[in-house]
Amino acid sequence: MFSSEKMTKVRVIGVNSKRDKIVEYLHKAGNLHITKGTTDIQDAAADGYESKISGLLVKVSGAIKLLDPMPIEEERHIHRDKLIGEIEEFAKLDEMFSLADRKREINEELLALENAERTANYFAGMDINFSALESGVLEFKEYIMANSDVQKFDSMLAKSKIKYELITKEMNKKSSLALVAYEQGSSIADIASKFNTTEIDIRAKYIEGTPADVEKHVVAKRKELNKELADINESLHELSKLYYSKLIGYKEMLEIELQRAGVSAQFKQTEQSFVIEGWVATDTFEKFKTGLDASAGGLVHVEKVKSEELAPTLIRKSKLLEPFYFLVEFFSLPRSDEIDPTMIFILSFPIFYGLMVSDAGYGVLSFVIATLLAKRSKKDGLLYNVAKIWQVNAIAVVVFGILSNQYFGFEFNQNFTSAKPLDWTTGVNSIVVLTVAFGLLQVCLGLLLGFVNNYNKGHKKVAYGKLTSIILILAGTVAVAGGLFGAVSANTTNVAAIIAIVALVLTIALSGREAVELTNLITHPLSYTRILGFGFASIIIAKLIDMAFTPTLNNGIIPFVLFTLLFILLHTLNMMLSIFEGIVQGVRLNFIEFFSKFYSGNGKKFSPFSYKRVHTKE
Repeated sequence: MFSSEKMTKVRVIGVNSKRDKIVEYLHKAGNLHITKGTTDIQDAAADGYESKISGLLVKVSGAIKLLDPMPIEEERHIHRDKLIGEIEEFAKLDEMFSLADRKREINEELLALENAERTANYFAGMDINFSALESGVLEFKEYIMANSDVQKFDSMLAKSKIKYELITKEMNKKSSLALVAYEQGSSIADIASKFNTTEIDIRAKYIEGTPADVEKHVVAKRKELNKELADINESLHELSKLYYSKLIGYKEMLEIELQRAGVSAQFKQTEQSFVIEGWVATDTFEKFKTGLDASAGGLVHVEKVKSEELAPTLIRKSKLLEPFYFLVEFFSLPRSDEIDPTMIFILSFPIFYGLMVSDAGYGVLSFVIATLLAKRSKKDGLLYNVAKIWQVNAIAVVVFGILSNQYFGFEFNQNFTSAKPLDWTTGVNSIVVLTVAFGLLQVCLGLLLGFVNNYNKGHKKVAYGKLTSIILILAGTVAVAGGLFGAVSANTTNVAAIIAIVALVLTIALSGREAVELTNLITHPLSYTRILGFGFASIIIAKLIDMAFTPTLNNGIIPFVLFTLLFILLHTLNMMLSIFEGIVQGVRLNFIEFFSKFYSGNGKKFSPFSYKRVHTKE
């Protein structure tokens, strides 16, 4: 519950003739986190199949993209050599790529036709033959320019002393078409660049004859190409119905075989044998050893390896609590040699959040919103997990809202009971004590966990410094409570002060570099009073909204509608602000004030050599 699974490092030594069988078993079993071999022998040679499988995977994946999605039937996994041979002989792949190539060519042709049609429309009504605009004497340029620039362009051409002829056509109120014929060897580019022009290429494909000829040819050619394109799409659709499912199966099989081929980079190898090293969960070692032995026909040796290396972290968690683990791991994965704080976070975060919002109405609404978000977000994504945590927190808000007698700022509990467990208006002092008590409890718990972590790692002086820190906090709290508030007798206050001073000196002596964190022993417990601050602000704002904008029909229908809208809007804003602060501050109190006392994080995730079949079976 409070630690990751115990891990054992293992070394597998097998004969090369059984390598494929052993790798296949490990991949299916999915219980070995493979690491780079540490034995003093050479690295294993690359699997000769890896590049071939990779190439086929690219080819199959490309073919799948060309096809229409179809229902997928589960395919049986084919042995690697047979799989490679079957795909290499699968002639329909070449047919698919050939059709796709022709489809791409047709689309390029259609774009050329579109360009030709647009150009013909520009010159429609003009007495021009594009085919005749070829001369060993003249060159031609065609531009679209602003109507106001045509005369200026003409004037500049005249001043340039270039022999030219300018033909223009007004296209609309803003733009004109300008066709310039000029003697070969001259250039009008510099002149044209002084204006905002768009050059037209009348020598592009399909621009031949008169504008009318071009339009006629475009219509005929487009009809022909569209017919061919429809035939190709139909052919690809038929191929999809026949082979889409098979190709999906091929792809998954290739991905599995590629993983098996690529893992050899982690192995060590001799002429006759190979070595695999990695981590397994300690409670699965015997099963792992037995299964491996059976897969290799006894031609394999498995041994435990003593290692100072940090083991990977494996946390077995229930489906219900996965979102909380996700959030902690998103912050930083626990190390395998330290206490996992997730279960404490699961308990404390909803309590802090619920206290800071403390309105049953807000809790019900936020639960509805969180549920909608969870249904509409991608499962296992960040938003989904946050929404699931929000649902749990919303329940806590409802509970604390009932205890606080707050329902959108209104009070109803007095109609049923006189009990006031949490009174935010007249019982603020008790809530202050409650929040400080939460702070003391969690900070001291964090220091206690820090003692356990450091002691287990052999850092005994630092570990004992954590214990003296606890004594310092508790004795210091009693001394302050007695000295400033008279909560305890003078003798008790004096004794507590002496104990706190001695604990402070011991903590400084034992903690070493961690002594710089001593100020946090005072500020972190007090930081929990933010629960009071944000909870009080939320409740007071809700009450002010109710006082000023509770709708009533006494003043007429229009004020009633207006006040209703303002009432809903302001409560929504207050609720969203309370929710945001509750999440941010609840996470902060756990991850900074609590985790900082014991949590290192940056663990290495247990990633076994495994796969998940979706479209194929063994």
